[in-house]
Amino acid sequence: MFRGFLQNAVFKLVLSLTVLIGVQAESQFPLLEARYQKKIVNQEIIPDSKYLEGKDTFRSRGSEYELERIVGQRGNQPSQFLLPTHVELDGDFIYVTDYGNRRIQKFTTMGEFVEILPLPGLLEPVQFQVHKDQYFVVDAACPCVRVYNKQYEPVFVMGEAGVAPGQLNHPNSLVVDLRGMAWVADDKNNRVEVFSLDKMFNRESHYFMNIDEYQPEVVLQAPRSMAWWPQQKEYFVVDSGTTKILVFDQDGNFIREIIRVGAESNRVVMPQALALDDEGNLYIGDQISQRVLKISGSGAEMGEIGYVSQFSEHLKHSAQEERKPEQVRNSGFVPNDSILNFPLGLAVSPTGGLWVADWGNNQVKLFTVDYFRKGFEAYRTQQFSLAIQYFNRCDVRNPGYHLVEFYLSMCHYYLGELEADFEKRLEWFQKARGYFESLYLKSKVGSFNDAWIEKKALFYLAKVKAVSTER
Repeated sequence: MFRGFLQNAVFKLVLSLTVLIGVQAESQFPLLEARYQKKIVNQEIIPDSKYLEGKDTFRSRGSEYELERIVGQRGNQPSQFLLPTHVELDGDFIYVTDYGNRRIQKFTTMGEFVEILPLPGLLEPVQFQVHKDQYFVVDAACPCVRVYNKQYEPVFVMGEAGVAPGQLNHPNSLVVDLRGMAWVADDKNNRVEVFSLDKMFNRESHYFMNIDEYQPEVVLQAPRSMAWWPQQKEYFVVDSGTTKILVFDQDGNFIREIIRVGAESNRVVMPQALALDDEGNLYIGDQISQRVLKISGSGAEMGEIGYVSQFSEHLKHSAQEERKPEQVRNSGFVPNDSILNFPLGLAVSPTGGLWVADWGNNQVKLFTVDYFRKGFEAYRTQQFSLAIQYFNRCDVRNPGYHLVEFYLSMCHYYLGELEADFEKRLEWFQKARGYFESLYLKSKVGSFNDAWIEKKALFYLAKVKAVSTER
């Protein structure tokens, strides 16, 4: 009787609404599409804001990341790696420093191989960076920094072998700021050297200064990696000898020291790689735990990335199936795929995805928290159970942004299918109807102007009625 009463109440509501307003069927999902394309959309609770997936991701803890893509495997053929040390993002492409094969390889962000960069004179690349219309490559064999234009032609060379000012001993990392100043970490000279694109003050070389000669009170012991935060115009330097992270302004002045990672919990760490996101969170490749540690700019720990089973269950590989090596994998993962083995190169995408050059596994891996995109893709392919999982995780991470159309659409799915758990399906319908009524009232008072949502809601309610009456 209770079930019949609930059904009758729902059908009366649908009938009254469909009589008041005519509804035409629509097959597309423009609200979800707008969210997916990062367009401005009106939403419940915060109606006049944009959903910024990157900012949402930047608040995420390391445990929320999922392994999404693996590129490459051991070998010397195109698209294969031997000890990759760095990954660089530039628009829709990634550049992988393939140290063992002594080359730079270019891929799309989907993992498709594009080319091996024909860079003349390159001997032993350890890091690659794109700056405007030029390529900067740290060449450990010279040692020096080689600069090329986009036509792969040599432009000039920064540094030479030695220990004197302007000379390099074992460069391993560089960042180039907005002015074109190249900061180079040299772990055997225990210093950071700065070079300029233009020769300044009548110098014969591009050498500009050393941090230790400019600020002798700042002592570095084997600096291993660097990152540039353009929003604040700050440099972050991993000093592996002291397991500290030091911060400098763009003029080379020491600002502060990030606390030793895990010091409060007495955890031993050996930071080697570093990347920053737009919010100033740090991603640290740790050679003790073999994971990427995520910490805030103030040093607060935000969890780890790169441990067993850090991917969705629906992507899991069956142990009974024989898995052949693939150049790009987006599924079919086994638990060990999530484990990192000396993460030496890190890069963060604008939406918060973390690319890792997994040196010991000869692979490049992408970890993401793109629950909305994954839920949207699952919904479009009618994998409703998977879509529900991802959208629920979106709601948990950021409950201020309600996925209005998803709930309205799912009321059709849950009430339209002939399943036994009618009360559970009705719960989803009531949730969707609650969102609809809130939006409907806002539109009436002029604070929410989106007639499409109202029309779409009634369409789904009508679909519920049509499917249910067939039973």
